[in-house]
Amino acid sequence: MEKTLRILIVEDSEDDALLELLQIKKGGYTVDYDIVETEEKMKSALNQKTWDIVLSDYAMPHFNGIEALKMVKESGIDIPFIIISGTIGEDVAVEAMKAGANDYIMKNNLLRLLPAVERELRESVNRAGSKLLEHEKKMAEQALRESEMRYRRITEGITDYLYSVRVENGKAVETIQSPACEAITGYSVEEFANDPFLWFRMIIPEDRDKVKEQIKLILSGTDVKPLEHRIQCKNGIVKWISDTTILFKDINGSLLSYDGVIKDISERKYAENELRKLSRAVEQSPVSVIITNVKGNIEYVNKKFTKVTGYSSAEVIGKNPRFLNSRESSSINYAELWNTILSGKEWFGEFHNKRKNGGLFWESASISPIFDSKGTITHFLAVKEDITERKLYEKVLQVSEKKYRVIADNTYNWEFWSDTEDKFIYCSPSCLRVTGYTAKEFIENPKLKYEIVHSDYREMFHKHAHRNVKNRTAETLQYKILHKDGTERWIEHVCQPVFDSDDSFMGFRGSNSDITEKKETDRKILNAIIATEESERNKFSQELHDGLGPLLSTVKLYFQWLSETTDTVKQKGITDTGLQNIDEAIQTVREISNNLSPRILISMGLVPALKHLIQRFNIPQKLAIQFTYDDEKRYDAQTEVTLYRIVAELLNNTIKYAKAQSITINLSHNSGKNSIRLTYADNGKGFDLKKAMEEKKGMGLQNMMHRVDTLNGFINFDTMEGKSLVVTIELPLHNEIKL
Repeated sequence: MEKTLRILIVEDSEDDALLELLQIKKGGYTVDYDIVETEEKMKSALNQKTWDIVLSDYAMPHFNGIEALKMVKESGIDIPFIIISGTIGEDVAVEAMKAGANDYIMKNNLLRLLPAVERELRESVNRAGSKLLEHEKKMAEQALRESEMRYRRITEGITDYLYSVRVENGKAVETIQSPACEAITGYSVEEFANDPFLWFRMIIPEDRDKVKEQIKLILSGTDVKPLEHRIQCKNGIVKWISDTTILFKDINGSLLSYDGVIKDISERKYAENELRKLSRAVEQSPVSVIITNVKGNIEYVNKKFTKVTGYSSAEVIGKNPRFLNSRESSSINYAELWNTILSGKEWFGEFHNKRKNGGLFWESASISPIFDSKGTITHFLAVKEDITERKLYEKVLQVSEKKYRVIADNTYNWEFWSDTEDKFIYCSPSCLRVTGYTAKEFIENPKLKYEIVHSDYREMFHKHAHRNVKNRTAETLQYKILHKDGTERWIEHVCQPVFDSDDSFMGFRGSNSDITEKKETDRKILNAIIATEESERNKFSQELHDGLGPLLSTVKLYFQWLSETTDTVKQKGITDTGLQNIDEAIQTVREISNNLSPRILISMGLVPALKHLIQRFNIPQKLAIQFTYDDEKRYDAQTEVTLYRIVAELLNNTIKYAKAQSITINLSHNSGKNSIRLTYADNGKGFDLKKAMEEKKGMGLQNMMHRVDTLNGFINFDTMEGKSLVVTIELPLHNEIKL
């Protein structure tokens, strides 16, 4: 047989009302209900129908549960009144119970609704049949309800682990654990019953003293606040729990028992710990952190903000961060900034701000919205980094890069920079002069730099690139390329692999020089050296043949005569003549040897050797040679040989071609520059220097230049056809020999 319940629901949410009705219908009831949300509608409902029970929300926009309860009481109708709320606190619940509410239930625990309704309906029937009971019984029942209310208050808030302790003469004599104790501690009800002190041993030793103090206060009858402490569960895990107790006393105020709950608050403690770490991280952050309300007014700044700006927290709270704007830059589009963050997105940008002391600084900032649980923006978070120093570096770098680009763009060599994929990042305009191809052509076609390499050198070029990365060192390579016009060019290629601060490969930086002319000059010099060596060999051979040959042949002939005669007078004549020829041969050998490597230069030095050389050229007395010098120091062998050979070559050339009457040679020192200077001048007919360099007769000039160049010296020829010759040579001194 169906049971019908008449329920008056005071509620502004139809969904919540239907959920409540659904729970009651699970008990097999047919429900006749009405939903009201204002005082007027409730008054009308109470007057029009008889109700079995009233279910009321506590807080509504135009009405509340206390006002509804008051209307029921004032009507004189004795019907159960249960408050159902999602936000009610313990103090409000107590107030409602004192005002006459029969029970209160949290909306997130509607499973209690049906048992509570049935209990209150039964109690309503009992109340109707027991109005004649003694006043003391009513007081006892009221006390019981209050006790149950307090018990329900605990179970509503914390439904996991309940316990009840009976007290006699100020001592705990019996403890009853709820089955949920095992879910929290890992120990069963039976284990707690068999070991009365198990609950105390679970407490972490560091927390036991404060738990003892709490129990001492409870047993003395003192109401206490919830206590938080740690326990070690059966599986060894340490948990944080909150222990809330309610005391029950007799009419004389003596403690009869106390009930309690142990609630697992480990997650909350973890969250609090994480929050503390986060708070410390924000407070100690190396970047400025600002939190504003939805209007953009500052609610929080960290220490870094104070350090960077010079403003204290008290000075900026309530202000808009725009007050920091230096107004030196108008690059920030504030409308775009607000549109971005109000749409729920993060904004990135840079601010040019002013410190409290007036100094300007740059900040890189990210501003993002903060949402509540409903997805509504409640605050904005700004994280800012002082990038003033970086900006200065960037400015310097830009200037440096600009200078580099100007230099690279105008350099004679072909400068380049390629990335990790071997594509040109930069290619200087000189590539056009060197290869015939433009920088644009190389950038658009990265393979072009390989395609122009002469086929004989491509394999070597590829190996070089691979070896460069592997060895991490700069490398120089010479190879041929095919110019766009079809000609072959020699390239000296220098490149260096580039790595960043993290040792990651970034590409190559290099330079290409057109050394075609240098190669041709080197070839000519080499040919000149070979020709000179060959000429000297021929000369040496001729001198040996012409000088020693006849003398030795004569000596041979005299020895033959000597063997054929027994005349002592003839023998003496032959011997004297042969010895004279041998002396002449020895002298000839000495002269040839001296020409090859003058003994006097090696043993006595440059000045004596030049004097001896000039003396030999002065023997015919056809030239007036004047030699002056400021010192007779000795120098390193290469310097002395170089100057000696050049003077000898110049004297030979003057005698052969210049038709000069006089020569002046001066050797002087520059102590400031630590160098030696040789000046050679004749009053001959001169010559066309360019023409002489291009013809074979210019090989002697090239040899002189090459000798000076190998010593990092300077040589200059001042002459032309019909004009005298002046040659100036300056060589740096290194290993001077002190006499």
